Amino acid sequence: MARGSKTTKALIGPWMGIEERENFQTDGHCAVAVNVDFSRGYIEARSGFHEYKNTTVVRASVHPVIRWGKLKYILFVGVDTNNNPRFEALDVDTNSMSATQELSTLGEPTANKEFNCSFVDTIIARDDDGDGERGDPHRVTLVVTKTNTYVFDPQADVTKLQAVDMTADAFREDIDNFGYWETTPRGGIAEMHASHVYYAGFEDDFIVHLTSPVDDLQADPQKKLTGLGEKGRFVVGPSFVAWSDKFDPLAMKASQFIGIGDSERITGLKSFKEQLIIFTDKSIYSHIGGTLETAALYKVSSNVGCVSHHSIVEVAG
Repeated sequence: MARGSKTTKALIGPWMGIEERENFQTDGHCAVAVNVDFSRGYIEARSGFHEYKNTTVVRASVHPVIRWGKLKYILFVGVDTNNNPRFEALDVDTNSMSATQELSTLGEPTANKEFNCSFVDTIIARDDDGDGERGDPHRVTLVVTKTNTYVFDPQADVTKLQAVDMTADAFREDIDNFGYWETTPRGGIAEMHASHVYYAGFEDDFIVHLTSPVDDLQADPQKKLTGLGEKGRFVVGPSFVAWSDKFDPLAMKASQFIGIGDSERITGLKSFKEQLIIFTDKSIYSHIGGTLETAALYKVSSNVGCVSHHSIVEVAG
């Protein structure tokens, strides 16, 4: 676009764009491009941004809720100008579903400059009306922060998030044979992979309370992490990742976690084909398997890490 001009002129190619794979780069590829759109084979200015909806959430993670291939809702979870966390839901026409919800009413700390969250679309059977009976399984969105996990359940209430109730929201099919987390899984980093939900980003010395003590005969790894005078709880931290049962995103068996070493902090998770890619501040790992018997962890890189879960982008996957 020429200076002072209001029109955009396309430079006709075809142009090859940027090739990120070093071994495939040629002289015909672009080396540097800023705000350029190569999608039609031309060099064109990328469309800019304009204000579409004014909200009271000034810094937010935005999540489209898609049901059966159609956009149904747009979720905003973030902070206001005072860094107080809040939530707002919009319909497909960007109309607000209700007044902004202050998440401090659910126990979320205020004045939190570091507030962040992850979203996981999943299916659970909930006791929506509190009668002690689970309803039919239906689609919900989990919103996972550092201090709590919430559920956006349009079938129950489209206007607000609800705090997770581990008794009503986690099925725990094998609870007669295994100890499960009573503590709500949280940490700010969550990712769906192979029908499990993986959680990371735990605080230092995060204490997990269990539904039953670890049996003396069990060879579960958390026996080495109890050290608290009892076997009904154990400790994890920012170098750990834990995962749920299949198709039960809040049911966390006591044995379903791994650690990567105290010298690194997990900063992001990404499901990629048959692997869960685990990013730390220093390295990248690949995790396969969803049970204690099949789980395996491999280091992919020792020289490249990741600063944030939200900085991860899958390219040509």
